[in-house]
Amino acid sequence: MASPREGDSGFPDWPGHCRDTITTERETALFLRQGDLSDVSSHLLLFLVPLSLLAVVAVPSGEAALQPARRRIPLWLKLFHTAFLAVLVPVYWNAPEYGPANFLWFSDIALFVLLFALWLENPFLASTQALSVGLLETAWLLDFLPALILGKSPLGLSAYMLDPKRDLFLRGLSLFHLWLPPLLVWLVWRLGYDRRALLAQVVICWVVLPVSYFVSSDDANINWVFGPGGKQPEWLAAPRFLFGLMLFLPVCVYLPTHLMLRHFFPRRPANPAVKR
Repeated sequence: MASPREGDSGFPDWPGHCRDTITTERETALFLRQGDLSDVSSHLLLFLVPLSLLAVVAVPSGEAALQPARRRIPLWLKLFHTAFLAVLVPVYWNAPEYGPANFLWFSDIALFVLLFALWLENPFLASTQALSVGLLETAWLLDFLPALILGKSPLGLSAYMLDPKRDLFLRGLSLFHLWLPPLLVWLVWRLGYDRRALLAQVVICWVVLPVSYFVSSDDANINWVFGPGGKQPEWLAAPRFLFGLMLFLPVCVYLPTHLMLRHFFPRRPANPAVKR
């Protein structure tokens, strides 16, 4: 029996419905590394993995957080952050250049975690995000402010903010990077630093980065899993850079931030007394 010949599409010359089925299966298997990031909406559960892990780790501190001695976070800040997310989420979700996978950026995850940290006044959740993005967001801020004067991003971190081809409203929403670092510092000062945050954030990092690698593409480069930009040397090509990043962030970003916060901010008491 003669084997089916291959057509121009690279598939054997099967009947139409069979060929369509094979094509659909192949596209489903490869879409994560092809095309628009909005395609990953059917795999949104990938985004819920790191948040679920963080919620599980936060359980031991839940009782103290739900019963604060007094309201330490002003209500207007909680409402503002909630309203901002209510605007940002649907806009990012439906933006062709962003899509659901964009929420895997550590800075976007920080926005969601801070929603719970603010309302629960939870020092553990606030501490994890201070480790996660405190130093990185400060670098973004120090890159963006000179870019406003020079007209060019010195480090390239905020270059997209000066790109006239990008939607102005989307760039305006990205201004949350400006207030995120001081908000994190203020929260840790206000609530105290929880030392358990270091281990928790390392675990979250080691979940988010591989997920970002499989969901993202070279152009989107979520969390820089394919390198800081441009063509990487062969010895640093993906996935080698991914593994290096999984070591670099805990050792060179989280650990120094942890030591600094532990030194300057008080440790959260295990059983805080409830003042009446």
